[in-house]
Formats: sequence, C-alpha cells, structure tokens
Amino acid sequence: LPESQWIEWEEWGDVALTAYIKDRMYDPMSFGTEKARF
Repeated sequence: LPESQWIEWEEWGDVALTAYIKDRMYDPMSFGTEKARF
C-alpha cells in the first residue's frame, strides 16, 4: 500500500483501521490471522 494510506490509517486510529479491514478483507476462514497480524 502507498505510504500515504498508512499515514491516513495512523490518523484514523485502530478502530477505523479494524473497520476498514473487516469491510475490505473480511473472510471467516482467515480473519483470525488478519486480526492477529494487525
């Protein structure tokens, strides 16, 4: 991802980042792994 995207995520905070991940990447079989990584 572009550096600017990570900067935006830092500004949003963990809650918004988690919501984004759930919205964009949610997969019942792999979400546990994604959540642990972040």
